Amino acid sequence: MKKRNIILLMALLGGVFHASAGTSGVLTYSVTSNAVYITDCDTSASGYVEIPSSLEGLPVTVLFPHAFEDCSEITSVFIPSTVEQILEQSFLNCIKLERAVFGGRNPLLSSNVFSNVAAGFKIYYSDEESGFSSPIWKGYASESYDGTFSFEIVSGFPETITITDYPTSETGEVDVPSLFAGLSVTRIGGNAFDGCTQLTRISLPDGIIRIEHDAFFECGGLTTFTVPSSVTYVGDYAFADCGLASIFFEGDAPQGGSDIFDGYSFALYIRQGAQDFASELPWKNYSPVEYVGLYDFEVDREAVKITDYPFDETGVVTIPDTIVGKPVTSLGESAFYNCQQITSLSIPESVTTIGQGTMAYTTDLQNIELRGSNSVFSVEFGVLFNKDKTELLHFPAHWNYGPPRDGNYEIPNTVTSVLTRAFIGATDLYSVTIPVGVSNLNSQAFYQCSDLTAAIFFGDASNMGGSVFDGADASFKIYYSDQASGFSSPSWLSYPAESFDGNYSFSIWSNVAQIDNYAGTEAEPVVLPETLAGFPVRYIHSLAFYLNNATSYSIPEGVTDIFAQAFQSNPNLKYITIPSSVTNMGYGVFKNCAQLKTALFNGDAPAYFSTDMFAGAHGDFTLYYFSDQLGFSSPTWNGYPATAIDRAVYPAAKWLLDHDLAYDTDLSTDVSGDGVDLLMEYALNLNPHENNQGNLPQIFIDTETEFVGITYYGASAGVTYTAETTTNLLSSWTSSGMSYSSSGDMHSAFLNLQGTQQFIRLKVEAAVP
Repeated sequence: MKKRNIILLMALLGGVFHASAGTSGVLTYSVTSNAVYITDCDTSASGYVEIPSSLEGLPVTVLFPHAFEDCSEITSVFIPSTVEQILEQSFLNCIKLERAVFGGRNPLLSSNVFSNVAAGFKIYYSDEESGFSSPIWKGYASESYDGTFSFEIVSGFPETITITDYPTSETGEVDVPSLFAGLSVTRIGGNAFDGCTQLTRISLPDGIIRIEHDAFFECGGLTTFTVPSSVTYVGDYAFADCGLASIFFEGDAPQGGSDIFDGYSFALYIRQGAQDFASELPWKNYSPVEYVGLYDFEVDREAVKITDYPFDETGVVTIPDTIVGKPVTSLGESAFYNCQQITSLSIPESVTTIGQGTMAYTTDLQNIELRGSNSVFSVEFGVLFNKDKTELLHFPAHWNYGPPRDGNYEIPNTVTSVLTRAFIGATDLYSVTIPVGVSNLNSQAFYQCSDLTAAIFFGDASNMGGSVFDGADASFKIYYSDQASGFSSPSWLSYPAESFDGNYSFSIWSNVAQIDNYAGTEAEPVVLPETLAGFPVRYIHSLAFYLNNATSYSIPEGVTDIFAQAFQSNPNLKYITIPSSVTNMGYGVFKNCAQLKTALFNGDAPAYFSTDMFAGAHGDFTLYYFSDQLGFSSPTWNGYPATAIDRAVYPAAKWLLDHDLAYDTDLSTDVSGDGVDLLMEYALNLNPHENNQGNLPQIFIDTETEFVGITYYGASAGVTYTAETTTNLLSSWTSSGMSYSSSGDMHSAFLNLQGTQQFIRLKVEAAVP
């Protein structure tokens, strides 16, 4: 005993009041006329120490300085609501003290009360009491507990919790927590829920070992009850006067007291293979019925709600139509939560309620299916919707409904709302296309889709909940039509954002883009994009440009497939160049393009093609190809007039054909009469049918650095570009001293100013026949 502390304190307080001393177990205390102070604790104390709320009929109100100093073996302490003040260093050097549990109000706390305690020390307090805070209170780690429950800490190794009382005024449903103050709840004490007539469901956690006498006496609102497999004892009258219709035992028969059910009748269900129900009283008196399955569930008089499924189960899961003879009608919000190894989930037609997040983090789930004719839900390609597909409820986390989608999902056009956590944790989801009609993306709809790189919006901005795309790939970006409203770039709602040409409808297949439709109607040249929503354009879908009015199309290199009738019946198209990357051309790709005179293939003949791809073209139609290409023939190829071009002899052939000119046109010709000949227009990639006097390269001057230069297009095949300078315009043209820079196909030539005047010219040369 630490007598030095007591003697010192009594001397200090002796002139203030008269006091007497006493002991209670390991505690020493001082008694005044109206209160008790704890002054000391035997250093031999170990494990759990409960400070009483009263001694000698008086409340315990103060813990004195150093009262528990050096009690190095105590692990938990309970501090009652009567304690008003804890003085300095009360628990100094309690090196194994892990928790201080406050049973009521927050007391005044002096300095260093819990000095040198266990590393994980935490204060626990009722969430119904004011004055505390979490995760820190008075400098100590802290956490609240549900103050609706009354409980006691039971000494032992480890210490445990017994639930001792619950207010009879509470209504509805209650889940008994598995932990209180960081300790496991293992016992429902005698009369704990006695008289809670307005509770309709009480759920016990795994880990409960004993249900004591009268624990649920007169809980008349209960229709069913589930006893966890961990329960080994049920006390006298534990369920007396409850009026239960059914009771379920998750494990073997526990030992039982007398009159547990007070003699009334109900249906007793046990898991298949459960032991001792035929021999243990009182269970054998109730003719238990075995049921099969891994499900945790709740039962009312008419239906079953599945609440949980083992997280370590694997493979295909077929939810039964009935359990214990009653239809399965509901899947709870956490029924399959974190069941990471199930691959397919089959839902019976009887299910009419599915909680949000039911299948969250089912990371191996590839497919959801419905059996029978469900009146509330529907499935399309393994994805769960409401019946009319206006709400998307759940997307399988490992969805891969057949190549070539490979993680690129298009939400159906019928959908108007994506529900909370619908896509949460989806792996291998790389892009999602959101159609015009989707007006709501609810909170966490795509939360932690770690591979998601693109969300493509074709309509106006949706209403967005919180954290919709949080946790996506680091490169994630929102792409939206430049014809839509409500978006912004370079960011929207804190996400990177970028617009695309809204004239294009497109889809993503195997991480490449397919142009599905083009909405532009003007009779003008159309340059197809190289990328859409960050994905390279590889396919042009059937009928994508059908009956379109464009005067020409520039198809980018990289396109591999042009499907049936993609450009059919264009009334204005006169020439087309097929990129060297194209390997497949479908039925009637350019059929009935009556003005089409020229088709130039930049590469080898496509591996797959339809012979009618140019049927109905202009009467003078000719197909051109380069002589070093494979798969073609002349003077005809597949019934079309065909001409081979030697690209070394006619380097400008493609450019000429693209501008509706003969491939062998003399480049010294000025076809527009603007004073600029074809060679210069070819070299600078200009349109030869326009007046190009104002389109020629312009000289620039930087007065700060005293540089003068010229910028020009410099990527035409067979052309040599030379920038020259002089100071007198008449002679001495030279390229000496010129410096060069490039950005793509654009080039700049520049040099320092020399003297008072400087002249620069661009000379282009090409070997022409």
